Amino acid sequence: MPAHRFLIKRCLLADSKSLMKWMFNQPKAPVIVMAAGKYDAEYINYYSGKNVDYIYASTVLMYSPPTTYSPKYNEYLYAPFKKNPFYNHFKTLISKTCKSSNYHCPVVNIREKIKRKFTYSDINSFKAVIVFPYAVLSYYLADLITAAIPMFVPSPSFIVQNRISYDMKARDPFYCGKRFQEPQKYPNSKHSYSPEDYSKEATEYWLQFASYYTPCSIVFNNIPHLVQLMKSTNYSHVYECNLKYRKHIINHNKAQWSKLYQRIEVNRVMSLS
Repeated sequence: MPAHRFLIKRCLLADSKSLMKWMFNQPKAPVIVMAAGKYDAEYINYYSGKNVDYIYASTVLMYSPPTTYSPKYNEYLYAPFKKNPFYNHFKTLISKTCKSSNYHCPVVNIREKIKRKFTYSDINSFKAVIVFPYAVLSYYLADLITAAIPMFVPSPSFIVQNRISYDMKARDPFYCGKRFQEPQKYPNSKHSYSPEDYSKEATEYWLQFASYYTPCSIVFNNIPHLVQLMKSTNYSHVYECNLKYRKHIINHNKAQWSKLYQRIEVNRVMSLS
């Protein structure tokens, strides 16, 4: 069940060819391929032509958020929680834009505010969270969905313009970099753009499958638009939507696990090797 890209660390064509062979073209290989989210399922389709099932990478069963929206603080969380190169820039920009709009919108880092190891319930103590995602899938995002906190996320065009998501491709510098040899697109793939294409059009296209674009996410196109949405959003309604989405994830994953169990050969004799 690959997450964070099927070809990660498969830098050479020989590596990806071997992977494809054992994952899809060896009938006797004891392998069932799924994905850890929509993005990875579509990524797999581009190179293999296969339509694999996916199970949401999620922590929803680890915590039950409050049944009603009741934040303790009138503050917005900045995410990811670990400070990144964009933290000071966007935090300052949001603060200035709020001030010019006569809107009080303190943006805080949860570690600085709580000053101890934080819990899921601490996340629910805040009014909402503003996400500047460095990747299409990560567990801090799964934690935010678990907590059902209202979530502001940048549009694909905003992400591309500001180069926010720097961990999306197998050819990124900290994976394969210039050594990456991309396999050919599978002829029957339903996607026109390669997920490894750095162009604006291709990147925006693939971002639509990112895990943070849920039916309840509040998408902003720029910082003034974000502040406008911060002022006008009905947070209780968004929170209710998030609770329903959590139930969708639970039901979806249960159905997929059940389907998977039925594909596993019962009482199969395990190889001594």
